[in-house]
Amino acid sequence: MNADNRVVLTIGTHDGRFHADESFALAVLRRLYPNAAVIRTRDPEELRRCDIQVDVGGSFNSETGHFDHHMLGGAGDPRLNGIPYASFGLVWRQYGLQICGDQQVVDLVDQGLVQVVDADDCGVDISREMIADARPYTVSDVIARVNPTWAEEGFDLDESFQQAVNICQGILEREIAKAFATVSAEALTREALASAEDPQVVVFDVAGPWDETLTRLSTEALVYVSPDSSGWKVHCVPVRIGSFANRCPLPESWAGKTGPELVKATGVSGSVFCHAKRFLVVAETKYAALALARKAVL
Repeated sequence: MNADNRVVLTIGTHDGRFHADESFALAVLRRLYPNAAVIRTRDPEELRRCDIQVDVGGSFNSETGHFDHHMLGGAGDPRLNGIPYASFGLVWRQYGLQICGDQQVVDLVDQGLVQVVDADDCGVDISREMIADARPYTVSDVIARVNPTWAEEGFDLDESFQQAVNICQGILEREIAKAFATVSAEALTREALASAEDPQVVVFDVAGPWDETLTRLSTEALVYVSPDSSGWKVHCVPVRIGSFANRCPLPESWAGKTGPELVKATGVSGSVFCHAKRFLVVAETKYAALALARKAVL
């Protein structure tokens, strides 16, 4: 232990070009052990002196601090959805609860970030190319680009790796914050659903990501009303998370209209703006937004 009682240990990972899985795994461990020493090597003797080995060493045993997945058969059974565990997933599964203190938050970070990195590293395709010559640009691509190209000289790969870990730390912190906010949003959404006079129109008194939580928690909700930066808004609930299709699009006659033209189309004084894609309409007051919401679901 050092003077401030934080554990000092040594983490070993492979040298050479780096990838997102070990970079994120190091970001997790740095969260717990901010003053840990990191050795990048494949030398078995040097690795044996490390307290934790990540993405190198040829074995997986969380009790002894070995987090590799390159062995024949990988690091045991994959997730229930078939995505195998890479080093990020193995380390997150071991230490995520210690970091977050909430299993629901741990699971949300795993779903939103860890599984995506693990799938990329293990060669599991979880996205489709919809347009020729255009492919998804993933977080793994972002980290891979921190490596110097073959045409660049004078780069220190260890310094580049530290830069990649720093990027991963920032991304991980934001994903954890988002997961905590999602858990809180779900609690508020359940309260709003329980108090809704009409299950199709759900009302919130604070702004939030209600379309996501309503999509998960209610099959009846069609629109929700909540404060907006310019007043109050009526927002449609999508058919599924991430979809641009809505359960109940706003009336076509409202699309793209603003001000007096929208007031005339809706018959609601205080109507301000309706998006041309018919998923959002803004009003000056909560009363006007509620009137628009009720008209929208008729």
